[in-house]
Amino acid sequence: MHVISSPSLMDAWKQAIERIKADGTRSFDDDQPILEVMDVFLIITDPQPDPALVDVNPEMAAWMHANFTEKMPIEELGNTKSYATRLYDYHGKDQVAAIIKKLKGKPETKSATITMIMPDDTSYVPCVSLLDFKIRDGILTLTATCRSLDFGKKALFNLLELARIAERVQSGCDVPGIELHVHSISAHIYEQDMESLEA
Repeated sequence: MHVISSPSLMDAWKQAIERIKADGTRSFDDDQPILEVMDVFLIITDPQPDPALVDVNPEMAAWMHANFTEKMPIEELGNTKSYATRLYDYHGKDQVAAIIKKLKGKPETKSATITMIMPDDTSYVPCVSLLDFKIRDGILTLTATCRSLDFGKKALFNLLELARIAERVQSGCDVPGIELHVHSISAHIYEQDMESLEA
């Protein structure tokens, strides 16, 4: 397990990139070469969803934000259901609202958990696969289990959108503190994106 701890989304993302560059093993995603590190665990202690993060890649930031907020099929991923559908219309259930209700009713619960996998949607297994929420000692911790994250293009904006979800749950439960934990089972960068990360 490669553990990275940081106060900020941006710094955690940059540290993960450096870890992949330093320790990554060459592999492939279909026919595309990648540099991959298995089991990267990010601990972000002050995950403020800073709007300035969007400036890193405005087009990808907009695409990811739409994925997390609009209930629609994602054409680029084989018309799979968006994250928003999985979060807010999971067979008719708003999973985030249900989590807030559960945590308000029983703050110590160990089962405030959202699955992002929809068995009836077999075209795609979502990268962000499971979200778990815990309230302990005045801190709401959102732990995201991700089968795979692309740190070259998408991961920063996954982190940004997860921080926004954590803030929504934090506000709904009136909890003073917040942390974001992200376990990426495959943390990788596509070889074609390496040059753009050299700046």
